[in-house]
Amino acid sequence: MGNIKNASDEFVESFAVEMLGKFARLNKLIKHSPSIGSYHEEVVRTVIQNFLTDRWSVKTGFVYKNDDEVSAQVDLMIIDENSPAAYIFKSGDFAVVAPECVVAVIEVKTKFSAENFAGAIKNIQSVKVLAEYPAQIRGLVFSYDSPTPTPERLAEWFKQDSLKHIKPETAPEVIYISKRNVLLHQTTEEKFERGGKYYRSLGIPEQTRLGVKGANLLKIFLAMVVASCEDRSKREQGRLAPPGTLVSLLASGKVIGSDQKFELGLGLID
Repeated sequence: MGNIKNASDEFVESFAVEMLGKFARLNKLIKHSPSIGSYHEEVVRTVIQNFLTDRWSVKTGFVYKNDDEVSAQVDLMIIDENSPAAYIFKSGDFAVVAPECVVAVIEVKTKFSAENFAGAIKNIQSVKVLAEYPAQIRGLVFSYDSPTPTPERLAEWFKQDSLKHIKPETAPEVIYISKRNVLLHQTTEEKFERGGKYYRSLGIPEQTRLGVKGANLLKIFLAMVVASCEDRSKREQGRLAPPGTLVSLLASGKVIGSDQKFELGLGLID
C-alpha cells in the first residue's frame, strides 16, 4: 500500500502508544505553557509524518484558492505531493498550498477553552469551504487536555453563536481530547457518519481496554488521518474504500457511542 507503512490496526495502535508516551515524558520535563503548546504540535506532526510514506507531507500554513479566498492559518495540513502545482509558496515546514492538494487538516490545542474550541472548528471550516468537494478534506481537532468535559460544558462549547453558520460538511469529523480520553465523532440520527450534523462521544468498554489508557481512542484519531490518504488513492483508482477502523470497532463492540448528542450552534440535543 502506497499510503502508510503496513497500515494494520496493530501498527496504528503502536503509534498511538508512542504518542501518548511522548506526551507523558514531555509534560514531566517542561512546564512553560507557550513552549509546551509548540511541542504538542510537533509531537503530533512527527508521529503522523513517520507512518505516512513520502507521497504525503505534513505542513503548517494556509490554503489559497485565489486572492479573495484564503484560509485561516492551520496547524497541520497533510499534503499530497503527487498533486500538480500543489505549492504556491514553501519554506521548510511552512507552506501556502492549493486546496486540491490537501487531504486533511488538523488543529492542535494544548488545552481546550470555549474560545479555542470554536476557533479550531472555524479554522477547519476555512479550509473545507475552499474545496470543490469539502468532504474530500478530512478535518480533525486534537486537544491534549481540557477542563472536565462534562455534558454541560460540552453543551456550552457547542452552543456558541459563532458556530451556528457552520455546515456539517465543512466541520471537523473528529474532536479528540487526549488526556481526558474523549473522542467526539460526527453522527447522524442513526449512526456514526462523516457529514452528520451531530457529534457523539465514543467510549471503550472496560473489558476491551488496552494497557495504555486512551490508546484505542487515539488509534481511531490516527486511523482517520490514514483514511484521508487512502481515500485519495482509491478515488484515483476508481475504487471504493472499505469500512474504516471506527466502523470495524463499533461493529465488534470494542467502542460504544453515547446517547447524548451535540450540534454546532445549538449545544446538547434532547
